[in-house]
Amino acid sequence: MKKGSSRSFRRPAPKKLKIAGIVTAALIVIFVGVTVYYFVSTPAATVLVVTADFPKDLSTNFTSDTLTNHVVANLQKILLQAEAEDLDEATRLEGLGPRPAKETIIPIRALSNSPSPVFDLEWRGINLNFCRRIGMSLRAKEYLELSVLGVPKTDGWRLTAFLKNWPHFSANPAGSAPQNGGACTDFENCATDLSEQILQVLDSRRLLNFYIKLKTPEGWRHVLELYPAIPQSSLEADDFVAWGNAFFGLKR
Repeated sequence: MKKGSSRSFRRPAPKKLKIAGIVTAALIVIFVGVTVYYFVSTPAATVLVVTADFPKDLSTNFTSDTLTNHVVANLQKILLQAEAEDLDEATRLEGLGPRPAKETIIPIRALSNSPSPVFDLEWRGINLNFCRRIGMSLRAKEYLELSVLGVPKTDGWRLTAFLKNWPHFSANPAGSAPQNGGACTDFENCATDLSEQILQVLDSRRLLNFYIKLKTPEGWRHVLELYPAIPQSSLEADDFVAWGNAFFGLKR
């Protein structure tokens, strides 16, 4: 063997090995830390929203993340409006306002990728988005799966939602938009329609509060549709007043 050939078999310098080891250990700590953080910060009652893969031959102007985030944003918006304390004292005394819901609001989180570019950085095929999803998934016990279905003999599509509960994850219908069948003509309207159907399954009382606060013909119609589905034993005086106001608003 020639003297010069021995150079190709030299081991890395101890200093370089030490630096590489520190960097690897630091990355492992970061990835484990992110996983633990999202596990701890996700309440067990959280409903995780995820969207199934679109049919391959279906063309849409939105992505799975767009759909997931839009539905989650709508659900959170409705819940915030339902809980808003924006009624004056006179309205309260007359019993015209929504009856407050006593149950804790169900946390709703999107399982889609974080919008932060930091979460897309990869190390050995793993990124922080993966750790985020693992942490949340290990904690939550309920999933809301959204799907986009093609409408036969057309280029249209419609949206559906199913609730899946741990540990069996059996699928229970949670909504289908548009409600009257057919294909969706507008993404935002269709996704909003689906969001309201989903909340009716998750928390009908707060959805009712939301409709009462709208004070519009559409809201009153929804109030009349929702009240019969609520157990009569749970109805109080304010409920009957709000129910009557809906009939009055629709001139019925």
